[in-house]
Amino acid sequence: MKRNSATLLINETFVVGYKAEKEWCTWVENIYSKAIKETGIVNNILFSKVLAKHNPDGNSYALQLKILEKDFGSYKNDVELIKVRSEMNQKFQNSVASFVTILRVIPV
Repeated sequence: MKRNSATLLINETFVVGYKAEKEWCTWVENIYSKAIKETGIVNNILFSKVLAKHNPDGNSYALQLKILEKDFGSYKNDVELIKVRSEMNQKFQNSVASFVTILRVIPV
């Protein structure tokens, strides 16, 4: 497989405070995931709640996206996504912490 045609899995993990959890989940489902889909780059979106409890003040969620490696730069620099992420950071600044992990899928 050529490297630039490989599939990447972008995993965004969020720790969400209990007080903001319902509003944040609705926002991700209605605003953030819509903006991701509108890029036309993402092949698949999976939004899930982490079952293990790592934080006594909230729950963890994962948003996983599949894209082609050759499209990663376009995804990362998408102006509308940058704007929506900034809105999320402002709206939930004291209630949500996040980090991103980028993985290259290995076919088996």
